[in-house]
Amino acid sequence: YEMTGNLFLFEFPNRSMAEQILQGEWRWKKCKLHLEWWNPTAGCIPNSLTVKTSWIRAMVVPLHLWSQKIFKEIGDLRGGWKATVEETDLKNHLKWARIEIVGDDRN
Repeated sequence: YEMTGNLFLFEFPNRSMAEQILQGEWRWKKCKLHLEWWNPTAGCIPNSLTVKTSWIRAMVVPLHLWSQKIFKEIGDLRGGWKATVEETDLKNHLKWARIEIVGDDRN
């Protein structure tokens, strides 16, 4: 399963097969793969790092509230609205709205 960035989650039928896979050295397109056990913080930004902006998804926004004004209000509640992605503005999909906010939304 694809996760964030360059991370993928592999699922194996049993633990012994997963352990066997982890012992080997694996490559894909001449790039060495680093395999490790999954943990709940995989793909997360470490607390020691700070970021200037980050993206959030506003899920299940009712169609009558689908507007730049509402997205700005949501962003302001999460640290400060910076931008809304163009595909959200154009209503290319309505599953979620992607909003860029100031900071990392860890508060």
